[in-house]
Amino acid sequence: MHGNIRHDDPRDGRERLRCAQWRRLPSVAELVALVDLTRTSIPYIDLGYFPGTPADGATQYHYWSSTTAPNNANYSNLLNFSIPQIAGMDTKGNANNGTTYHYLARCVSGP
Repeated sequence: MHGNIRHDDPRDGRERLRCAQWRRLPSVAELVALVDLTRTSIPYIDLGYFPGTPADGATQYHYWSSTTAPNNANYSNLLNFSIPQIAGMDTKGNANNGTTYHYLARCVSGP
């Protein structure tokens, strides 16, 4: 089981519970390991294993990691499977450049 958590989704509480059952957010290295550059279209992830992974359009989708940005602890490292790109982003919403971002989570189990 896996799921995407969107901060603006009314189902957020249920998704958080499901994520809690999976234990933790992955590190940015674990997310990078899921990137599939053999695909010829976005998103660059195996949709057989991860169906429903959104592709960028007017909205950019970034997946949370447990890794903070090395130069700013207020920023989280996120991965976008459509570019693919790691970004250190102000996930507290302090920066506003007019772009809509959705922060998603793909939770994992294990230590």
